[in-house]
Amino acid sequence: MNITGEEITGIILMCGLNDWKKVLTNGKGPSFFYENLCRIISEIRTRTSPTTRIFLPILPIEWGSGFPNPMKQFAIGVSSMWDVKKEEAALEFPGVFVVPKPPEYIKIKGCIGKDGLHPTALGYKV
Repeated sequence: MNITGEEITGIILMCGLNDWKKVLTNGKGPSFFYENLCRIISEIRTRTSPTTRIFLPILPIEWGSGFPNPMKQFAIGVSSMWDVKKEEAALEFPGVFVVPKPPEYIKIKGCIGKDGLHPTALGYKV
């Protein structure tokens, strides 16, 4: 992580989707994700400021096109366990906020990429 230059007042930390895939490859589950998330939050605060706000979006997995059913339903269920860990981290660290899933209409406004999950440049601005 290389953070330099002007004062950073807020960071959007998109995490969780690829992290839960690790449970399939090396058995690293939600607790491991939580430990790493807390470490990353602490590192961000060390390199920026204790008052830097950190936003943890809940990703709308159900919008993604990468998983056919029934795998999509499995992914939605599993990712919710990681979302709970984001909520726990927000309770642990002042100035860390969980951002709820965006409303459905945002997809039509050009804010979500073609994969149905990741924000576009406009999505980040919103």
